[in-house]
Formats: sequence, C-alpha cells, structure tokens
Amino acid sequence: MNNRRRRSFDELCKNTTTCTNPMGLKCEHRLCKTCCRSKCYREDLDCPGHKIRIKSRRDKAKALALAEQQQKEQQLTNENGNGAQPTEQDVAVAEMTGKAEALS
Repeated sequence: MNNRRRRSFDELCKNTTTCTNPMGLKCEHRLCKTCCRSKCYREDLDCPGHKIRIKSRRDKAKALALAEQQQKEQQLTNENGNGAQPTEQDVAVAEMTGKAEALS
C-alpha cells in the first residue's frame, strides 16, 4: 500500500539544547531548519542547504543604501553649480545600483 520510500532521520539537530528535529542533509551547520535560521540571524550567515540567505540580503541592502546616499550627495553637489556632466562617482553609483538590482 505504501510503496514510497521514507527518508530515514539518522541524525538529529546538533543544537546544544534539547532540539529533537532532524538535521538538514545539506546544512553546513548540521542543524535543523529552525535552529539554522536562528543561528543565521544571530551570526549573520547564509545556509545554502536550507536556502537561508541572511548575509547576502543584508549585504545587498547595505550596498543599495550606500549607493542611494552617494547619489543624493552627487545631486546636491550638482545643484550647487558644478555643472551637469557626470563624474566618475556618478558612474560608480549607477553601476552599484545596477548590480544591487541585478542581485534581486
């Protein structure tokens, strides 16, 4: 009746607390998904096995915020009479913004 193979949970989560969830097979931290998510938030990590991308998203947000800040500073300096020609920083900000959008 039940011909499907069941995954055997040989190893439990390696968390020091009394976690009885099964360990993820591809987890780099050898934890269950719940414990792994908590660890990634606390320690700013990624886990490709559980597809948790905390560090990547935080880095992307920082890069985007920095690019926006630099762009605003450039607009202020351009408004103060430096002319309308784009500088090297304008080009760099545009490239960083493009890279940040490409990552999303």
